Amino acid sequence: MQQRFNGVVDFRKDWKAYKEGFGDVPDGEFWLGLETVYQMTRSSKYVLVVELEDKDGVRGCASFDEFSIGPEGEGYRLDAWKYQGTAGNSLGYHTGNRFSTLDQDNDQRPSSIKNCADEYGGGGNWYKSCVVQNLNGLYLQLPGRADTMVWKTFRNFTGLKKSKMLLKKYSEVYD
Repeated sequence: MQQRFNGVVDFRKDWKAYKEGFGDVPDGEFWLGLETVYQMTRSSKYVLVVELEDKDGVRGCASFDEFSIGPEGEGYRLDAWKYQGTAGNSLGYHTGNRFSTLDQDNDQRPSSIKNCADEYGGGGNWYKSCVVQNLNGLYLQLPGRADTMVWKTFRNFTGLKKSKMLLKKYSEVYD
């Protein structure tokens, strides 16, 4: 669903790009596309596995045994339940929220306050009232900055070196 490891691909994209997907699937950095993920998760039960690594080589993993997103008309609303892993649950905070991009402000902050996607690096993401995880943020690997690629429950706000979001059919994981 998503892969980052060298910062070559710019994740500051608009709604259309996040809907359709971009980058080099499967070998390079990429975002698969919200519509593709929606079509996959509406027809079968999927597990989301998030693999993380910081600049020091420390690795963590987060798995969500119940993962899906809603249709575009619902803003690709996130459902991520039944967490397990070593990285902590930084995605659960955003469950039930719509996807936001630079040109589609769907976060829960008042409209008079800056769009979370714009304020925190410009990458599209599910933002409730901003950042607990920001895997599509800036590729900077700097500490203490929420606009970088971060997963708060893993290494707090230390910019990550690598992230990968994998979708696996539930039946292939548990049957």
